[in-house]
Amino acid sequence: MYRRIGARKSHPKNTLKCPGFRCAPMSHNQGVTAKPQDTSGNLPNRSPRSATPFTLVVGEEEATLRLDVFLAERFGDRSRTWLKRLVKEGDVRVDGKPGKPALKLDVGQVVTGALEDLPAPGYIEPQDVAFGVIYEDETLLIVDKPAGLVVHPGAGVRDGTLVNGLAFRALGYSDVGGSERPGIVHRLDRETSGVMVVARTNMAHVALAGQFQARETEKVYHAIVLGEPRFDEGIIDAPIGRSPRDPSRMSVVLGEDGKKALTRWQVLERFAGFTYVKCLPKTGRTHQIRVHLASIGHPLLCDPVYGKGGDFKRSDAKLCRRGDATDAILLARHALHARSLGFGHPEDRRRVTFESMVPADMESVLQALRTGRPVRA
Repeated sequence: MYRRIGARKSHPKNTLKCPGFRCAPMSHNQGVTAKPQDTSGNLPNRSPRSATPFTLVVGEEEATLRLDVFLAERFGDRSRTWLKRLVKEGDVRVDGKPGKPALKLDVGQVVTGALEDLPAPGYIEPQDVAFGVIYEDETLLIVDKPAGLVVHPGAGVRDGTLVNGLAFRALGYSDVGGSERPGIVHRLDRETSGVMVVARTNMAHVALAGQFQARETEKVYHAIVLGEPRFDEGIIDAPIGRSPRDPSRMSVVLGEDGKKALTRWQVLERFAGFTYVKCLPKTGRTHQIRVHLASIGHPLLCDPVYGKGGDFKRSDAKLCRRGDATDAILLARHALHARSLGFGHPEDRRRVTFESMVPADMESVLQALRTGRPVRA
């Protein structure tokens, strides 16, 4: 009934609960034979687009500019990140030689290459993107999203998203959310892993969106946080809005600028200096769990925005000395996983719950903490 597609191996304990609802098993040929998630910056497998050659001569006012900055100024409709990747792949030459992103240019140098033509607005290119499929039927698809996967195209991200992967499966999805977000009813942050529901019909989309808005869904997240909470459980009832100091971040904001946000949390396991917790958000504000946990002094492990950031290594669990040959990185993203999602099925409103096991990177941290940082009696 459960089949893994992509980077992580199937786990025999992955389950789905469908009280009163029969879940059809997946056939062997369902899904996509995807490759492990590529973290090198390369694009996933995709059909080639037509490309337009270019020849540019460095002007006097452009002297000393880096090659990637020069290209970004000349091609304002492309992101610098995308252009830098183009250079790294050897597709841009300076005076006939392969260029490097940081190369400082001189007046009169000739820069050549070819740019893929941009797709039409709203076009989603099918791409072989790695993700898990927990369950599917004619109205919905339950996805097990890996960490590092962006849900839909947005600012600076056009390729390699979950939506590109959904298009590759070509099942047909709802379009009431917009042409660039087919089937997307809700989303998870890029580095958050776990369960998501995708609508295959407009009826399903409207029904599911209504349940999220009415707070009738049951969302359970597992997280590893810094510090040791004084109590074993609690409720964080604090409004969230854009940070007055940094609009790119969210924060607890009092007054009319803050939107109501409520998160219940419960300790699952304690360690020396760290805690494994379960979170049940009642609302769905941007970065809600991350902001709320940070607001009580216990930010997510490895959260670069609301916590201390950085990687978690074996030495952090006191399994070896820092810098030793065995001091491997166990976690390189914030420690948050969407463990389960429950809702009324769009067809008949019967309650269904879908689950995803904690992924290998977070599990490796927990095992390391159990060994190296157990709570002292």
